[in-house]
Amino acid sequence: MAPEVLQGMPLDEKADVYSYGIVLWELFTETEPFAEHSQFKTFVRAVCQLQERPPIPPYVIFDDYFYDCY
Repeated sequence: MAPEVLQGMPLDEKADVYSYGIVLWELFTETEPFAEHSQFKTFVRAVCQLQERPPIPPYVIFDDYFYDCY
C-alpha cells in the first residue's frame, strides 16, 4: 500500500507507481514485503515516516525503470 493511501492523502499516479514497484519486487523476490512488521501501526510508521522500502537482493538485477518506480 502506498504511503499516500496509508495516510489518507489525495491520490495520484504516484501511488500507482509505488504499488507497481512493490508488485515487481514481490514477483522477483517471491517473498512478502515488510514481513518483519507484525503490527499495522509499526508498518505504517516505517513506510510513511521512516520511508522504509523492502531491500533489493543482490541476485535480482533490475532495469533503471524499476528504480524509478521504487
